[in-house]
Amino acid sequence: MIKISKTEYNKNYYEKNKDKMREYKQQYYLINKEHIRAKSREYYRKNKNRILQRVLKYQHKRYSEDLNYREKIKKRRLKKWYNLTPDDLNLLLERQQYICPICKKSLALLDIAIDHNHQTGKIRGLLHRNCNLGIGLLNDTPEYAYNAYIYLKESGKY
Repeated sequence: MIKISKTEYNKNYYEKNKDKMREYKQQYYLINKEHIRAKSREYYRKNKNRILQRVLKYQHKRYSEDLNYREKIKKRRLKKWYNLTPDDLNLLLERQQYICPICKKSLALLDIAIDHNHQTGKIRGLLHRNCNLGIGLLNDTPEYAYNAYIYLKESGKY
């Protein structure tokens, strides 16, 4: 008789009885749902930093190495945050004639920020990242932007 390890035995048993095991696990979960969720929440609470570090490390590695993953993430963010597709983004660029409305310089796909109203979520246009950051630091307030303009004009520092 050939002896196999317990791990090997369990692996073989699971392979032969996948459907039976799946059914058992589903039933067990349904019966013990609240207990399982409570234990999961408690584990996450105790290990939150370690879990997040592991996830971020994995995502960073995958993002830096896999160009397809990078594109997939960009598309997902466009859809989730702005309800845009890549085609919608290109259409916006064409409407603006690839020009940033703030600095009037040419826009490149790599340096685009989607400017939007934070209260309504409505997209105002596409800007350079620095131009978008500038109006964001002025709290998207036209009066502040005008005051900054007057200040620069009067101080001769532009």
